[in-house]
Amino acid sequence: MRFQRTAGTTTTPAVYLGNSVETSNAILYAGKVITFSFYIKTGANYSGSGVNWYFNYGTGTDENILTTYTGNTTLLSGTFAANTTWTRVTGTATLPSNATEFATYFNSTTSGTALADDSFYITGVQLDLGSYNSTTAPAFRRSGGTLQGELAACQRYYYRSSATPSGGANFLAPMGAFSGSTNFSIPFMAPVPMRATPSSTIDFSTLWVTDFSSNFAVTAMTLDSNSTNNCIYLNGTIASGGTIYRPAMLRANASSSAYIGFTAEL
Repeated sequence: MRFQRTAGTTTTPAVYLGNSVETSNAILYAGKVITFSFYIKTGANYSGSGVNWYFNYGTGTDENILTTYTGNTTLLSGTFAANTTWTRVTGTATLPSNATEFATYFNSTTSGTALADDSFYITGVQLDLGSYNSTTAPAFRRSGGTLQGELAACQRYYYRSSATPSGGANFLAPMGAFSGSTNFSIPFMAPVPMRATPSSTIDFSTLWVTDFSSNFAVTAMTLDSNSTNNCIYLNGTIASGGTIYRPAMLRANASSSAYIGFTAEL
């Protein structure tokens, strides 16, 4: 991915990019020698002196490094000096036996007015058992082994149904029913079981709900308490006009940017 400051901006806040590993995966590495590795380069107009990188662990359960870690401890860290050539960076250490979660994160501080490519790039982030350096570390491999496997691993944490690429009035969800003049409910099956029941905050934009006679703009969307990590029940709201027991289906509000998404991130 590329993490970039918008060209022309003069604001220079510190930026952070992190990924937390859930406890069920992290405990498999506790007490063992691990090597953290990644590929990195900076953009042609990167205005910082370098990109800091960290590997931290904690002793809590399924926490997020960017908000809090119980017993937060930095195990590995370093600074990648600005360089426009892809470079593999590695760090090796023994993960303590009491570690129950860990995370990787990067931060960077830039300066002045951003030019066209005031950025840094990261790819191939991985963790291996054993001690390696940048030339001996195992080749990067996809989570899940294939593109399909990687997609399924990602959908465990986030899933989005989108109107793109064709847009228009595409349908985005299975059929439900109106429960009143301003309310409707729709069940939505996740493509893979998510890490946990999704967040009650539903991510959506420019949606209609249709009863196949009329379209109504969706004004609010909430998660029903009966939802699970596999079957998601949506409760939606419109301004008026619905008829109880009539069918209800989500569709794009004549926009290619319409979507609905669910997150089960840490």
